[in-house]
Amino acid sequence: MSRAICIAASLALLLGGEAGAFNLTWGDVEVKQLGAYGFTSGNPVLSFDSGNTNEMVEMFGYLGTASGVIQIDQSSFNVLSAPSAVDNVVTSQVRLNNSGASSLGLNANDLTIEYTFTLVDDPTVWDSDQFLWDVTINNLTGTDMNLVFYSYLNLQLDGDSADDLADASPLRILVSDPDSGKLFNWKASNAGADHFQVQAFSSVRDLLDTMTTAQDLPDAVAFSGDFAAALQYDIVVPANSSFTLFGMPLTIVPEPSVALLTM
Repeated sequence: MSRAICIAASLALLLGGEAGAFNLTWGDVEVKQLGAYGFTSGNPVLSFDSGNTNEMVEMFGYLGTASGVIQIDQSSFNVLSAPSAVDNVVTSQVRLNNSGASSLGLNANDLTIEYTFTLVDDPTVWDSDQFLWDVTINNLTGTDMNLVFYSYLNLQLDGDSADDLADASPLRILVSDPDSGKLFNWKASNAGADHFQVQAFSSVRDLLDTMTTAQDLPDAVAFSGDFAAALQYDIVVPANSSFTLFGMPLTIVPEPSVALLTM
């Protein structure tokens, strides 16, 4: 076989009661403790060089309405389908529970969220490996839903959180490590995000955690050292229908180049 494939379901429970976290290797792309909601606890890792660098500290979503904002986790959602893998793709599904519905001004079971995580191993000389994050929100009611989805992550490029540099726009967020020359490219889904924020950990997460109603991120880069960021998507999910944020690809390339900056 041209690729090393290793799939193992963890038997341990994650912190907070989430079960079935995955460890998955596809080529030289590796994830550890990938749960139903993303990378939330239990020493999670996303690595693009066989586990040596690029630790994923946190990656998960927030959902907002005019009534409130909640982290998409086990306190606000129940797991309908625990993470399961077919080759290089891991899927899961969660459903809004009473606690989450109360915060959002909705009813329990009004919506479900499907996650599809895909590991992409680039065999070319560019070695531009990817981790794709697809999010599908299913509206199970007879009324259109106005929602705000915030995708959040905290990643240590090249295993070092002290010296990363960042630039951002509604189309993508670029992070570079001056020591190794590695480049991290986080592209916005579909046609782009509505708003963004890049700031040193834990300022972005603190803002999201304390929002009482959905509000716009400031479209700002105020950052030094320990990278964390969020992309904001204002979406309308039609009645009895769904909306998908495709891809949101995380790409690590060995070193910057003009060609790669056009990805």
